[in-house]
Amino acid sequence: MFFRQKQRQLAASDRSNARPLTRRTFLERSLAVRVGGSALLMALDACGGSGSNSNGPITLTIWDYYTGAGVPILTQRFDAFTKLHPNIKFQRSYIPYPDMNQKVLQGAAAGTLPDLLLIDSIAHPTYSANGILVDLTDRIKTWGQVGQYFPGPLQSISWKDKYYGLPNNNNCLGLYYNIDMLTKAGVKPPTTWDELRAAAKKLTQNNVYGFATAAPKTMEGTFEFLPFLRESGADWDTLDSPEATSALQLLVDLIKDGSMSKEVINWTQTDSINQFISGSAAMVQNGTWQIPNLQQKAKFKWGVVALPKGQTDATSLGGENWAICRTSKNIDAAWEFIKYTQDVQHYKEYLTAVGALPGRKDIAQDPVWQKDPVLSVFVNEFAYARTVGGGPNAAKISDIFAPALQSALTGQMSPADALKQAAAQIKPLLA
Repeated sequence: MFFRQKQRQLAASDRSNARPLTRRTFLERSLAVRVGGSALLMALDACGGSGSNSNGPITLTIWDYYTGAGVPILTQRFDAFTKLHPNIKFQRSYIPYPDMNQKVLQGAAAGTLPDLLLIDSIAHPTYSANGILVDLTDRIKTWGQVGQYFPGPLQSISWKDKYYGLPNNNNCLGLYYNIDMLTKAGVKPPTTWDELRAAAKKLTQNNVYGFATAAPKTMEGTFEFLPFLRESGADWDTLDSPEATSALQLLVDLIKDGSMSKEVINWTQTDSINQFISGSAAMVQNGTWQIPNLQQKAKFKWGVVALPKGQTDATSLGGENWAICRTSKNIDAAWEFIKYTQDVQHYKEYLTAVGALPGRKDIAQDPVWQKDPVLSVFVNEFAYARTVGGGPNAAKISDIFAPALQSALTGQMSPADALKQAAAQIKPLLA
């Protein structure tokens, strides 16, 4: 498999192993920093940024949070573009992931933003809504390839029907399972909620839980629960519906059955995958970024399937996007680089080098992904994968929802009451 070929490289990358583990937690803190919309726009306007420098050499400044093996691969991408455009060079600045959002918001107010940002897809709508990014709608429509992207990645770069960037890579959640445990128990990988509950109950024995997930009081918990919510046919705007209640009730029932540990309320995605690797869980919901970890540490045969279906299919979408800052004086050059990153051949080469997955439908059909029994599962989920949602209020919504999730899982409130209480606070944030 491709991931086996890149295992050493990916294992050395702090960034790959960290994706969305710490990111979703830190997003809640850093995106809580709010800059008034009108005040921020005035500050940006005062800094200029409406034109593009087309005379003489150009240096595109970039902020990203890559570390480890991802850095030289990113640098190679810059060098390859410079060979095609000798007058355009790059100046990259590393910003630690936990500091990125606050750094961007402060930079917007101070007029010190770079030309380009490589940012988490969850944070993207906040920057778009605050007027930090260039509206690329006309350029993207003229470019003519927007139809090649899955709906989820497009959702992450959109705000009020306009486009503010393009995807760099994407990831989502699937269901990993211990092949040996399922075979011994005579259980097939579940494809529906009913099958999930039955399989988890049958697999729970000898200090092994049938199913594991992560449900901490952070964005991680929200990210992991959203597939259940959307599989029920509900979403943020129908959080107080019977459908949404059925989703939360499923997790409550798994705990009541003894099929899922009560400790999930304290587990991060790292913790839940470690439960699986140690043999303490037969199945676990987790993301694509865990593949190198499993290949390196799991001492048993494992497989992955799409998340079990409720009324419909669903999974949570993560990843990173390119965007241009509104204050840039090199918008034309920055756009040329973004287009370059999306060229089919260049995009494929980059993704295979870093071990990431494509948000483009045409590239997702490539044998590199479709012939791999693990990668094909994830890329085929992209057809219905969605971001957290809520636009610039994603972090606020999670702050409200995550405690409600925990109150139901701990038995402090019924699923219906917990969701009704959260819905009353969340619905105004969706406007």
